[in-house]
Amino acid sequence: MLSWGILGAVVGALLGLTGAGGSVIALPLLQYLTGLSIHEASVAVLPIVGIAAVVSLLPRIREARLRLAALILLVSVPATYLTAMVKVLVPPAAITALIVFFIVWALIQTWRTRQVSEGVPIPFWGVGAIVGVIAGVLTTLTGLGGGIVLTPLLAGLTDMDASEATATAIAVIAGNAFLSFFVQNSPSIPFGWLSFGGLVLGLIVANVLVMFLMRVCPKICSQRLRTGVYTVVLMLAAVLMLV
Repeated sequence: MLSWGILGAVVGALLGLTGAGGSVIALPLLQYLTGLSIHEASVAVLPIVGIAAVVSLLPRIREARLRLAALILLVSVPATYLTAMVKVLVPPAAITALIVFFIVWALIQTWRTRQVSEGVPIPFWGVGAIVGVIAGVLTTLTGLGGGIVLTPLLAGLTDMDASEATATAIAVIAGNAFLSFFVQNSPSIPFGWLSFGGLVLGLIVANVLVMFLMRVCPKICSQRLRTGVYTVVLMLAAVLMLV
């Protein structure tokens, strides 16, 4: 149980420090701890992704456009079911390569000057259809939350600012992770409920502590430090996925 608590603490600390990226490190570490295949790990990690997203969403709940998030989740249901059916035919190497691609993309996005593009807003239902399909396919196929894709997509397709797009993306991830888990698996945790409880406890405690430290010592937890930590974590995740 201690190892699972440590895994939860790592995810929670990263989530508190950067606001994202928990699933990126949780997936390869989960494989390392359990010996699960990439198909199995990409399902088993989804409750962790969901819990992490809920924890991250709570302080941002007022910024999220929940009606749009609900529509996206509704559209993601058939996309999730269809992707789960096709996923069994996808080679493990292809899923690993896709995950590494998104890790590298996240690394590049971390260091480039971030300017959320102001796209031409499209109709409400159009946004729900486009983002819902992408969210359902991405989360089910890889086990990643997909915030690095959903946030700029929402900002580009709507009139949302960066904080609203981020909060809405997290709300989508929170719901879609649990949806994808129950579609692909019976409502059980392959590594045991006791281990999962230790993981969740570690995640919440570490997240609360890191966010408290960021408020008390804002100069120590600078943007440069957060970017550096996130970069190291992404590079470690990529290495773990490839070995």
